[in-house]
This record gives sequence, structure tokens and C-alpha cells, in this order.
Amino acid sequence: MTKASNSEKTETKELLKKMKKDTPEYLDVCQYFLGDKGYDSQPFIEQLEGAGIKPVIDIRNCWKDGEETHQYRDTDLVYNYKGDVWYVDEKGEKILPIGLPPLALRIHHSMPPTNT
Repeated sequence: MTKASNSEKTETKELLKKMKKDTPEYLDVCQYFLGDKGYDSQPFIEQLEGAGIKPVIDIRNCWKDGEETHQYRDTDLVYNYKGDVWYVDEKGEKILPIGLPPLALRIHHSMPPTNT
């Protein structure tokens, strides 16, 4: 039982710490964490990834610039708000990576974007 005034994210962070200390074997078999957009924060995602857990978290709408796409850092990768990812060639043509399933072409867009 937890206090009703405590947030789920706060309780989840503490639960992860406690599991790492008391029952690490549970973390060893945990592959994914599914959460709503209330869990969308870089420190929390880093905590999950540090425990070897892949976050599957709905994203907050943080795109305030009106752009439909963003470039991922200084690469030829471009992504949209939904998380779809593709390459852009020297002509600006969209190229989908070959051999990857659609879910593998998703990223979490809390990374610092640059506009395309």
C-alpha cells in the first residue's frame, strides 16, 4: 500500500530501487516497462535503461515549434511526433531502413531535436 498523495512515477522509481537491492532476479527477467505519458521523463527512462529494461512509454506533446518532423542530432535520420523513423538521402527523399519491423522504427522523442 502507498499513500494516495504519492505519484505512481515516484512509487515506481522506489520500487525499482528496492527490487534492485532485494530481488535483482526479478529485474533480470523484466524486459519492458509499459507506462502512460506520466512516466515520460528522461531521468526515469535512464533509470529503466540502467536496469536493462526497455521503456515503452506514451509520449507527452512537447513539440511546440509546429514542425511535423525533426532530425535526430547530426544524422540523416528523421522522425515525426508518432515516433516513425526514416532516412533522408542527399535529395531529401524518404528511405525506410530495409529488414526492420515497423516497431523497430520507433524512437522516443525526448531527445534534443534539431529542425529539418
